[in-house]
Amino acid sequence: MSDSPKPSYGLLFLRLALGGTIAMHGLSHVFGILGGPGLANFSATIAQNHPKFPGWSGHALAITELSAGVLLVLGMFPRLAALAAILVLGAFAWLGNHHRTFFDEQGGIESYVLQGAMAVCILTCGPGRMALGGRKAEE
Repeated sequence: MSDSPKPSYGLLFLRLALGGTIAMHGLSHVFGILGGPGLANFSATIAQNHPKFPGWSGHALAITELSAGVLLVLGMFPRLAALAAILVLGAFAWLGNHHRTFFDEQGGIESYVLQGAMAVCILTCGPGRMALGGRKAEE
């Protein structure tokens, strides 16, 4: 691979798009901004719809989602953040949509699959050179 900065720009934009999307979703779950439920309501919904899960699981999902998004945007601990994002996205897909179809218009898991694939790219390639922490992409 050449010393071209193009792969690093691509990884930067990938991290910003994925991390920004996940962070905004996490902000709505944790703080209730952008019309979101807030942490108490989000956790209550998880507990009500899935009584087998402990009461703190909604808190853990929302805080992990927000943390993973922020870390991805900053490029700090990017592989750990990408793994956390994959786990959160998988949990959301399973908790809310595992019985439905693939396509988003029908309540499916389409966006979770796309975001999960983006996170796998960061997990396998690293954050690129334009990150606050972690290693550059493998060359």
